[in-house]
Amino acid sequence: MDRDTGLFEILEYMGLNLFYAAIAFLYYRGQVFRCLRGYTYARSVGVLAVLLVCSVVKGYFLYWDEDEDGLVWNLACGYGLYTVLAYKDFRAGFFRSVLMVCSLVWLLLALFILTRKIRKRKSRRARKRIIKGRIRRALAFSRIIFGAGFLVIMIPLFANSFLMSYLIPAPGNTVTESSAENLKENARELIGRLEDDIWAELDLDERLEVLGIVAEIEKYRLGLHHELSLGTANLDVGIAAHYSDYNHTIVVDLDHLMEASSWDMVDTVAHEAYHSLEYCMVEAYNEVSEELKNTAFFHRAKVYAQEFADYIDGSEDFNAYYGQLCESDAREYGERVSHAYFNALHPEVYLEGEELEPMDFDFSLEYDL
Repeated sequence: MDRDTGLFEILEYMGLNLFYAAIAFLYYRGQVFRCLRGYTYARSVGVLAVLLVCSVVKGYFLYWDEDEDGLVWNLACGYGLYTVLAYKDFRAGFFRSVLMVCSLVWLLLALFILTRKIRKRKSRRARKRIIKGRIRRALAFSRIIFGAGFLVIMIPLFANSFLMSYLIPAPGNTVTESSAENLKENARELIGRLEDDIWAELDLDERLEVLGIVAEIEKYRLGLHHELSLGTANLDVGIAAHYSDYNHTIVVDLDHLMEASSWDMVDTVAHEAYHSLEYCMVEAYNEVSEELKNTAFFHRAKVYAQEFADYIDGSEDFNAYYGQLCESDAREYGERVSHAYFNALHPEVYLEGEELEPMDFDFSLEYDL
């Protein structure tokens, strides 16, 4: 870029970049944005705006040649750096690896650029100009290299959010067919990791792995005929999790996942898995004749169908939401499953005076696992 450009050209460059940054924010906010820990929404947006402005300014002053992709790298660096700050508590290892690779690549490239031999016949002034140009070029490459690294960090989040409605999938992710023997082995491994002191030490991926086993067991116990995916995302305030039947996915709130006890999380996943069974019941209800629909056998499925067709969200009317049969049934199921897991670890303890059968790994619907 010509360094002698006038004020109008500078403002045009800044304005174009910031305009596209604002457009990109509309998509970023709906898919990936989350407040920084301890910051309000307004302050978090302010931090993002400052990072974007700094990225654009840096991109302008470090241009060493005309570059049509400059806009992409400017936005990638601004949004990427904010994403790292917002998700560092959940993806620290992955972020560290990507940024270390970027740093190493840039360092090697910078050394190559700066250590190239300069012809001796060049004047001292020319040599200074060449060295300054090389330094600026090396710095300019940092935008491209780290921008690419930030894209590596952000693309999986955007892809998961767009395709599967969650940001981070559980290891293994899709719960498909498993033999009873495999489930028993997974369940035995799972039980010990639900201990409070062990659960507190698990990171995001490890917690998702444990809950993935819970979802696997619940899919088998409930007899679900389809896959069951599990992941985590930024859900609205007050929503711990939700189930989406169109893609058979359980999405757990990111903060809830990292702050709730293991028993609350088992309750949550079992609760959402039961919603999947309710949808299966509605599907069966819709396929039978009118005569069968009116029998007592399909009464619950009929109520579920009516409630799903006119579902009441907790933010609209909490009492009405709480009283829906689909929610009360799922709530009861989740609580009983959570109690059964707890009883498997602490058979000498009875919750709320209720004696539960010990876990025998038969995966029946009688809540004793």
